[in-house]
Amino acid sequence: YKVSVKELEQLTSNITSKPLHVFKVDKVRYSSRWGEVRYAAWNGFVEASAQVPLFVNKGGVGKLNVYSDGGILLYSDDINLDNGLNYVNYNMTINSDKLAAFNKELKKAKKGNQEGLNKKADDNFYLIPGEYKVEIAVNDQKAAGSLIVEEARRRPSRGARGSRAAAGSARRATRPRPTDR
Repeated sequence: YKVSVKELEQLTSNITSKPLHVFKVDKVRYSSRWGEVRYAAWNGFVEASAQVPLFVNKGGVGKLNVYSDGGILLYSDDINLDNGLNYVNYNMTINSDKLAAFNKELKKAKKGNQEGLNKKADDNFYLIPGEYKVEIAVNDQKAAGSLIVEEARRRPSRGARGSRAAAGSARRATRPRPTDR
């Protein structure tokens, strides 16, 4: 078995006595390339993923629900859970039937990257930067955690890199050269 030591170190009798516990979910950095075709079409699509670590003392069929910060259900799926430590993979998508309500919430809050809510090449809609609630339900028990999607890193503009390179070559050209002996 492959298990993260981070969650194993957190397992205490307090957690194992509970029927269900969701651990802290690692932050995910947003990418506008989620769902787009990779460099070559035969390589598939750029996939997004978040791992939800959880402990269940009695396995079974459960449900993974993802809610917006306004409480709108964005994603729901059935999951199979075993006794003990589990890692549920979430692909960062939004169910298409939930999209209208989420768009309305974003417009009301005057936030959101509308580009992030367009249908991607893989026919999915993806979460945009923000905070979301991840809820796991199994055997009439519920537990929730927080999923944070961070803003994408900003790349320096090409003009800025080009001017630095040009400045460096100008400095090299004006350096005194050693004389011949």
